[in-house]
Amino acid sequence: DEDGEDEDFIDVVKEEGMDPGTKALLERAKTALANPEISSSLSKKISDVVEKIKTAIDDSDSDQAEGYCDELIDLLMDAEE
Repeated sequence: DEDGEDEDFIDVVKEEGMDPGTKALLERAKTALANPEISSSLSKKISDVVEKIKTAIDDSDSDQAEGYCDELIDLLMDAEE
């Protein structure tokens, strides 16, 4: 259900020690995904990259997370046009 998805998203955003820029980016992604006008393919791409960021953070791989954040920024720019 949607509430569960939001909780998962917020859990990651609240993760201790996460870069504030990453937190803000994940919040932007959450907002973009909530937009009913976003295309399903773009929504899927954003969700996939968010999952990759979560995994990189869980693995303490900040370089990998940063690369995925750059990818997410590009996707969000498309979504926010």
